[in-house]
Amino acid sequence: SIFFDVAHYKARYADIAGASNQDAMKHFTEFGMNEGRQGSAEFGPAYYMGTNPDLQQAYGANNYRRGIPHWIARGRAEGRPGAP
Repeated sequence: SIFFDVAHYKARYADIAGASNQDAMKHFTEFGMNEGRQGSAEFGPAYYMGTNPDLQQAYGANNYRRGIPHWIARGRAEGRPGAP
């Protein structure tokens, strides 16, 4: 998907590197999103929320999980970068 790529995630985070693909996906959905971990080369929740003050105001600065649906539904079309 555009916000999660298992190979990218495993390569980016040493604590997940040896996990099975299914376990890496489970980690991202259960922990990684809430921690703001970057799930793909295109999108990182912490980056997206951290660079958009209007979203911080609307959803809370550290509510990274809320940034994902916003980026998919509107942010990309608005030209907001999802990752550095």
